[in-house]
Amino acid sequence: MKKILLIICAIFFLTPVLVQAEDVTEKMYTDIEVRADGSLFVRTLRSLSGTYNGQWSTIDYRRTYASPFTGAVEDFGESDIYDASGIRNLKVYDILDKDHLTFSSLNDLNHQFREVSTASVGDYGVYTREDTSTGINLQIYNPSSYNSAFYIEYEIVDAVVVHQDVAELNWRILGDEYQDNINDFVVQVHLPQKDSSMRVWAHGPLNGEIQRLHDDTALLTYDFLGAYNPVNVRIMFDKDLVPEAVKTTDIQAKDLILAYEEEQADIANQERSKIRFWNNTIIGITGAWYLGLIALLIYTYLKYDKERKVAFNAQYYRDFPGNYGPEVLEYLLKNRISEDGLSASILAIVQKKALKIEELNDQKKEYKFVKVDEYMNSLTKTEQMVVHLLVDEIGNGKDVTLKAIKQYTRTRSNAEHFYDQYQDWLVAAQMDAANQEFFVSMTAPRVIGVLVSIIGIVVFILNIYFETSIFLGYLSVPMTVLSLVYFVTFQKRTEKGALEYQQWMAFKRFLKDFGRMDEKTLPEVTLWDKYLVYATILGCADELEKQMKIKMEAMHMTEDSMTFGNYYMMHAIIHGNILHDVSGVVHQAVSSSRSSVANSQNSSGGGFGGGVSSGGGGFGGGGGMSGGRF
Repeated sequence: MKKILLIICAIFFLTPVLVQAEDVTEKMYTDIEVRADGSLFVRTLRSLSGTYNGQWSTIDYRRTYASPFTGAVEDFGESDIYDASGIRNLKVYDILDKDHLTFSSLNDLNHQFREVSTASVGDYGVYTREDTSTGINLQIYNPSSYNSAFYIEYEIVDAVVVHQDVAELNWRILGDEYQDNINDFVVQVHLPQKDSSMRVWAHGPLNGEIQRLHDDTALLTYDFLGAYNPVNVRIMFDKDLVPEAVKTTDIQAKDLILAYEEEQADIANQERSKIRFWNNTIIGITGAWYLGLIALLIYTYLKYDKERKVAFNAQYYRDFPGNYGPEVLEYLLKNRISEDGLSASILAIVQKKALKIEELNDQKKEYKFVKVDEYMNSLTKTEQMVVHLLVDEIGNGKDVTLKAIKQYTRTRSNAEHFYDQYQDWLVAAQMDAANQEFFVSMTAPRVIGVLVSIIGIVVFILNIYFETSIFLGYLSVPMTVLSLVYFVTFQKRTEKGALEYQQWMAFKRFLKDFGRMDEKTLPEVTLWDKYLVYATILGCADELEKQMKIKMEAMHMTEDSMTFGNYYMMHAIIHGNILHDVSGVVHQAVSSSRSSVANSQNSSGGGFGGGVSSGGGGFGGGGGMSGGRF
């Protein structure tokens, strides 16, 4: 059950990182005042997350390709009548403490920025301006290290249209090139005076809401607004509120505006119905997948992964639980064999006397392995493969030095040959280990688990594409990855495997407490070198070496009290650091040969309020504000 808990903890640790990975505009607040002459006084603040040097902004007052206004119903969505005639009185400020802003923070101006012709990255308190045929482009230098928000104010000239019966403001608030997601988007539009007949609409993503806050104020809000989404607002009101406005038509427009907005509302409501249907469907799929995957994880653990209970609970086990090599023990412990298994196999061959250790240089601790033919028949097939690789392929057929093994893989041809031989040994060793039937076959539950996990990719795509749930969408990513890792790697030992695993763990405890044992109760000295071989796989060889050295000195062991081969191996291992030398050489040889093979295979390739209506992209006058960071 610990594995399942680890997966769940990892999921909830990784998900916030994924969800918060991209930079966003935390807050964008805009206040618009409609004036008696039909102009607008616009104030906007933006608070950015992440690291940046500043922000660019484009403020357009007209559309480049707006169609001529003819008075047809469709012209009340997008036409040149809604374009303004200019921008004036631009000012730029910053607002301090960007992390604690409210809408009223629009009044808390700090430092007025200065217009300059050029500026550099890292500058603060300046901006550059470029006038275009449709508006202006700004580069505002306010690095994130100052922890302040961006503020712009300006006037839009001739934005309001006065018809024969009503006046209206049909204006794009945000352009379709704004590059950040916006977590909190609020717009207030104020009329010069109160008007109980005021009507309000907005166009853009359908998750927004516009309402009459008062008889003179409209409020547009988005809890989340995705990047590159234009937003427009329309207010129809008494034309007597803008007596100085100069942009007029000779059309009775009220019914035409209402007809247009009714049509847009119908389209939006139909779209909402579709979205609700798909959202409910996707949420259902998502919930079913999460519940199903969690249930499958728990079921798989309990039935196929949880270790069996065995009738063995002894603290120590002094005998060798199985009559097989150390590489097979590594398979029992880890369900795989690695270079550690090969290193231990070499030592096992030495312990069986088929390889004799000879010290060549006492100062440099250089050793040679000499093949002893009379003991070769005592070796297993895989052990014979090891001798062939070391002595026949790398050595001269009779012996081989550690230095020669270390230097052999320095050329690519030798490295590739060594790697091929190592892979052959690895396959043979794994087949021998598999024949021990330590593990239960898990093909069916493994395939089912992998297939169910992969459905998480579909869950991610659906939730992100349809913006159903950003959190559940991103949560599915670590859920999928970690569950895949679990289903691919989980294992369960057979009764034999579980019993021998527990016996080997008891054997490991015995080796770790070797130094505490009374000398009279210790096993035969002739087994000590074999203990060291298996201790390399059990991960306690260093500790056992030290304890054996102390015991040998205390028991006054000499060459006369032991067989020559047994004594010399013990001496080489304990005093000559042979365990580390063999392990280091083997790891280096395998690593360098694997690297050489990988490099040789490199290749290249190419290859009255209510919800917001849709239609922000082709609606209203001007071009709105766009922007991004730099």
